[in-house]
Amino acid sequence: MLVAVDEYNYVFYIFYPNNKKGEKMSDSEIELGSEWYSKVSNREINSENENVFEVEHGPGWWIDIGDEDVKSKGNGTRRSVISEAKVEAKVEAKVEAKVENSIPSSRKSNNFVILPNGKLGSTLEAVILPDGMPVPLNLRNADVKEIYSTDYAYVAVLVNGRVVSWGSPKFGGDSSAAQGELKDHTVQEIYSTERAFAALTTEGQVVTWGRDKYGGDISKAQGLLTDQEVDKIYSTDSAFAALTTRDRVVAWGDPQNGGNIPQGVQDELQMHGVKNIWSTKGAFAALLGNGRVVAWGDDDLGGDIPKRVQDELNILGVKQIYSTAYAFAALLGNDQVATWGNNRFGGNSSRVQGQLRDQKVEKIYSTHFAFAAVLGGNGRVVTWGYDQYGGNSGAVQSKLTRHGVKQIYSNGYAFVALLGNGQVVAWGYSHSGGEIPLEVQRLLDGQKVKKIHITKMKGFIAETVSNQVISWGDLQVVINIPKDRKVLDILGNTIILDNWDVLELDDELYSLLDDVNYRAFINNRRRLYTGAIRRTLLNAADPEKVLEGPIDINQRAVLGNKDLREFLLPYLDVWRGGPEGEGE
Repeated sequence: MLVAVDEYNYVFYIFYPNNKKGEKMSDSEIELGSEWYSKVSNREINSENENVFEVEHGPGWWIDIGDEDVKSKGNGTRRSVISEAKVEAKVEAKVEAKVENSIPSSRKSNNFVILPNGKLGSTLEAVILPDGMPVPLNLRNADVKEIYSTDYAYVAVLVNGRVVSWGSPKFGGDSSAAQGELKDHTVQEIYSTERAFAALTTEGQVVTWGRDKYGGDISKAQGLLTDQEVDKIYSTDSAFAALTTRDRVVAWGDPQNGGNIPQGVQDELQMHGVKNIWSTKGAFAALLGNGRVVAWGDDDLGGDIPKRVQDELNILGVKQIYSTAYAFAALLGNDQVATWGNNRFGGNSSRVQGQLRDQKVEKIYSTHFAFAAVLGGNGRVVTWGYDQYGGNSGAVQSKLTRHGVKQIYSNGYAFVALLGNGQVVAWGYSHSGGEIPLEVQRLLDGQKVKKIHITKMKGFIAETVSNQVISWGDLQVVINIPKDRKVLDILGNTIILDNWDVLELDDELYSLLDDVNYRAFINNRRRLYTGAIRRTLLNAADPEKVLEGPIDINQRAVLGNKDLREFLLPYLDVWRGGPEGEGE
């Protein structure tokens, strides 16, 4: 059996290789575990200590207290779920936070979420995991503003302006060398590669940490940023590119993957200015002010635009650029598509160009290995790239054409289309949700789906208008959402409702419901809610309107909860000057 340490309250747990929830240890085991935890927390561990070993899929430590069967299998017996999610984690750190009826991307990661009270909650074990990190003690009661991540490390921006990182030092988990610079600036946004972070300050300065080759060392490029203010930062897997307010682009990190801009490209960037930048895992593409497109980085990942494609881009102009992990696709001025990069994974669209020219292309979606273009007029979907991972939609094409497409969703290996009639179809890798099992399809038949959720658990989750959540892929479950409640977000095994109550997809797996900070938030919620309600009513011009609830998602959790109406009513007397209600 494997023992992990909960840094929040020093309770130890026993974990078994089937990923079930832990059981509390005995006092003797806790005492024994405490000695090992002291070594773990100080990293005083070596390969000769057979009682402690490093996990295979990332940083962190498991302590083996016996059970030879488990020990012989090692960490490989535990199911790793990080591979599906690590690209999404990077994407969250690359883009600006957006609210689309869910938690903003800067307030969540694959393993953590900022609660309405500003504390950090864990959606996986808040202890030591192959695919998770222990939360530092200095974050236990901290008020967190934003959170970002690399593959195996996290960074939190606190309300007081401090920046705290944790996880593997090899992946950006140690920001101690950068703290001197960080403490003198206010961080506006943080970006990431696979193993490094770049913090953009409100003054337009950049502070980096993590692996040098992955962009953690900006020293060689810092001179190019003298007297410049950075407006936005973009990244590949191992390089950053900063766009300044003067439309200059400065890159650093792995030269092969975009960290070095060839002089000819740099001349064009400076001469014409930059409208936007996109990236694959190893190359950048920039749309210039004159409508031209230039690229740099790994040639086979889109860093070199063939002359034939370049001529097409120059003549027709570019509206938007999309990417897989290996190739780019440009939506041209005439609503057609031009592609370049790895031929196998989306860079070669020659076999479908006849179909793409039938109608105007409205929008393009992608997995890591394939593209899907939605055509105007007939709503047809044209796909290309690696067949197994979404490049071939032939099996569902008749349904796509017959009902039209409202929205397409994707993870790294499969697509799901929400059709005009409220039904869904999927294609791509079956184990990642690219095939809807017959028993799940029967559950979906006759229902209308209003939204598809993508989580780190392999597959997709459909939210229906009849308030059911139906999943397929790695996990097949049906969850009934309580009446008058809405799904705010789904993170890992946790369904977060609009009043911040949570449900578990699988009650044998860890969820936010098991997190110590979340439990504390729920225990204090009534007191917090009633206090907020009382203060709101005392300042309301029309207290009856308070009952309707505000629009902001965090305030909705406090004041828009219909279940709290009974708490609101006593405070109407307070507003009217009558006796005060109970609750504070």
